[in-house]
Amino acid sequence: MLEVKDLSIKEVNEAKNNRNIGVELLRIVSMTMIVILHLIGHGGILGATSPFKLNNLIVWLLQIFCMCSVNMFALTTGYSHIKCKYKFERIIELWFNVVFYSLIIAGIFYFLPQNNIVNIKNLFNSFIPVISNQYWYFTAYFCLFLFIPFFNVLINNLSKKQHKKIIFVCLFSFCIIEIFARFLGYDLFNVGKGYSFLWLAVMYIIGAYIRLYQDDFKKDNKFYLLTYIISSILVFIVEIILSIIMYKSLKTNTILIEYNSIFIVVSAVSLFIFFSKLNIKHWKNIIQKLSAVSFGVYIISDNRFMRSMFISNKFLKIANLEPLLIIPSIIVLAIIIYLICFLIDSIRQKLFNLLHTRDFSKKIKDFIKLNIYDRVIN
Repeated sequence: MLEVKDLSIKEVNEAKNNRNIGVELLRIVSMTMIVILHLIGHGGILGATSPFKLNNLIVWLLQIFCMCSVNMFALTTGYSHIKCKYKFERIIELWFNVVFYSLIIAGIFYFLPQNNIVNIKNLFNSFIPVISNQYWYFTAYFCLFLFIPFFNVLINNLSKKQHKKIIFVCLFSFCIIEIFARFLGYDLFNVGKGYSFLWLAVMYIIGAYIRLYQDDFKKDNKFYLLTYIISSILVFIVEIILSIIMYKSLKTNTILIEYNSIFIVVSAVSLFIFFSKLNIKHWKNIIQKLSAVSFGVYIISDNRFMRSMFISNKFLKIANLEPLLIIPSIIVLAIIIYLICFLIDSIRQKLFNLLHTRDFSKKIKDFIKLNIYDRVIN
């Protein structure tokens, strides 16, 4: 564990002022996209549409445009952590957040009349969200966070050319080679379609490169936005062709519509760069407040019990709306869910401030360092 000195109030304020507001806005956009993916998938919208019909193609296209969301969220980790002090207590704070919501939500559903989705095992698993894999992203992120100080040492000692080579090798291995293996039905390198620590590590390395070598991205911002659009549309077109020629039916979860698809990576990186280059002068405070709860939105909205009660197959009617109304309806729903979760997490933040969980997290970090880490290492 690396020892980190507490930041002074002046340093904290300077850190806030030096934040890239475009990246903060990206956190909001990417999490909203993730909610959209959950509505389309878990909400049953895509499954309720008829293959090759207009509504089906519209929903499918929206899904493809949002598939870059998880990659973008992971890119922000590399972008923001490569130049900041490593604070182990941060992952402890996040763990408290996850346990808090897991326990509270499971407890509420457990005592509801006619409860049939929560049992004692679920309640116990709420105490160990990482080990029980309550949320795949948090589990993968937890592991990634432990490696961040070592990744940073490696990355900061690489030349720019070496950094590029690592990115090339990662993408060639986990995207290009993997895509051929997936055609044969193999997950060759255990990438898990991007649902893994390994893939988040790749995104971390790329996000760090974007931060360290911003001068490499001097093209007009319209170029990056256009690249995102073209890449997404290309996936849509190719998947339709493959569905007709190879699958003989319309597939909506194929190898090109996965987090480690090279096209989805290009979409994510392009849109990330687009947001990072934005010069935002207004609404900074609102953006920072909404961005600060982005992870809470994920923890609340994708809780297995919340999903079962409020999302799973609850939006089938959207599939039958007029084509022009489908995308606006899904986006509005996603924004409403985000705002509801924002209000809930704002209350949680105030409660945690009263309980001084941040100070408690630092004490746990100090205890682990003094009584476990230092003794084992020394």
